[in-house]
Amino acid sequence: MTILHSHSDPQFADYLRSVLADANGQPHNVDIAVGYYYLSGFAQVGDLPASRPGAVRILIGRTDRPTMAEIAAGYRPREAAAAETFANVGRNTAAQPQGDASEAGIKSLAALVAGGKVEARAYLKDRMHAKAYMGCTGIPGAPGTAIVGSANFSAAGGAGNTELNYPVIHGGDVAEIRGRFERLWQEGEPVSDRVME
Repeated sequence: MTILHSHSDPQFADYLRSVLADANGQPHNVDIAVGYYYLSGFAQVGDLPASRPGAVRILIGRTDRPTMAEIAAGYRPREAAAAETFANVGRNTAAQPQGDASEAGIKSLAALVAGGKVEARAYLKDRMHAKAYMGCTGIPGAPGTAIVGSANFSAAGGAGNTELNYPVIHGGDVAEIRGRFERLWQEGEPVSDRVME
């Protein structure tokens, strides 16, 4: 058994990158369900969605306003083109801590959402506290992999906190986790200004 955390080998953040980059070397879908989602977590893997086929779906329990605003800004051009979008991105950028990683996340997330590479929904039905990261192929015999555990999609979840995360590679277990994600995804609401409020 391998428990993934900031001091394991491999470290949680590195294993997460491998799940998002490929699943057993096969093309795959990426689904993420987290209780808390922040730009600092996205910045750790933000270079991956643009270079891979298909979209990354992220189901969010809770987040901060700047992160939600960034996601909503990405959806706005798809729903109705608005010059205000880019002004909002600028305001949100000014409100964030300005490290290299957070700046990269801020610059890329809205563009990835607008380009259809990242889809995000907010789960508002009740308090969702899940932490699951899945790369699923849908191919029998090579189903992909998942991580379940305690780490939220944040810098602290990836490298700072004491976390317990477990890699799941058995096909039946991966399929069961993905099925649960799918049910929650269908109940989630696309991120919008209304959801942000």
